[in-house]
Amino acid sequence: MPNDFLPFLLAFFGAGGAGTMLVKSFLDWRSGKVAAEKEENRAALRVARQAEYRAECEAHNRRAMVEYAAELRRIMRENGIDPPPHPVLQTCFEPPKPQAP
Repeated sequence: MPNDFLPFLLAFFGAGGAGTMLVKSFLDWRSGKVAAEKEENRAALRVARQAEYRAECEAHNRRAMVEYAAELRRIMRENGIDPPPHPVLQTCFEPPKPQAP
């Protein structure tokens, strides 16, 4: 019986590393590393969801303000008042270039 067990152990731990991977996974699970990684993943998902919600909320608020401004400009024109020019908006696609001293 012991002679049959040794080749099995050598094959399990040596061939392809599958046995080593199983043992490492078990040890990680026992040490709590798996739970910590799951919590990190959950935290990253929470941050991503919050960022997405914040972006959607800001986009909604911006659309509402654009509609409100358009309505005010229409009312001003109907009453013979020239509306002020549109503000110059900053582009947000590339960082601003440093100014020369």
